[in-house]
Amino acid sequence: MSMRQASEQYGVPYTTLNYCLHAIEIVAKIIVFFNTLYFSTGASFRSFAFSFRMGKTTVSNIISETSEAIWNSLYPAHMPIPSQNDFQKIAKRFYEIWNVPNCVGVLDGKHIRVCCPDNSSSMCFNYKGFFSIVLQALVDADYRFIHIDVGGYGKQSDGGTFKASPLSIAINL
Repeated sequence: MSMRQASEQYGVPYTTLNYCLHAIEIVAKIIVFFNTLYFSTGASFRSFAFSFRMGKTTVSNIISETSEAIWNSLYPAHMPIPSQNDFQKIAKRFYEIWNVPNCVGVLDGKHIRVCCPDNSSSMCFNYKGFFSIVLQALVDADYRFIHIDVGGYGKQSDGGTFKASPLSIAINL
């Protein structure tokens, strides 16, 4: 449907519709710029709120919602759960490079310190003595990420986090 047809169908003047679409495009570009700047500098929400004259919660919402949208759109295309054929290729590559037979990846987890999430009680309190979520990654012989899982409870071991991950569920099916 063209913009002229939409204008006639919804009874909105063509120029108004054109300005609205242009404004939406500008806002989208600003949000992408904002996220790019945040991820490239690592500055705090507070400093962004001060720099752009926004509330800290507004900054947090923009970053969180945009990051989630980017993740949801790119994750399935760029990091799908490996197939059996993929695992065989990875195992062959491990043997060629590292002389390690039957290895389909190297798995490790990292505790990311967070403030205590609401209603989590001791689920996120880890053995290191602070609240955390777990970032777990599986890499191949060439140090490329095969799979990542973010959001495991801090009290879980690497094995527990892996067992609850989508990769483990897919492998056990």
